[in-house]
Amino acid sequence: MSDIFPESVVQTYQVTRLGRKLRQYRVDNEMILKDMADLLGVTCVYLSSIELGKLPVSAEMGEKITMLFFNPTKAKPL
Repeated sequence: MSDIFPESVVQTYQVTRLGRKLRQYRVDNEMILKDMADLLGVTCVYLSSIELGKLPVSAEMGEKITMLFFNPTKAKPL
């Protein structure tokens, strides 16, 4: 590690399967982070933290994500 970021300060996160799927959905549908965050009713920072595996996803948020983006019976959001 460099002197700028000593090892004791640097944190790494494990991107989750859900985080990868959310990001891939956004890219595939030409959405920016703000677009998806607005649809979910959360901040960009919160959504980014979910995508990067920094924060766990609550059951309620998991259901909302599934219903909005991964439910085959629903139309895809614009």
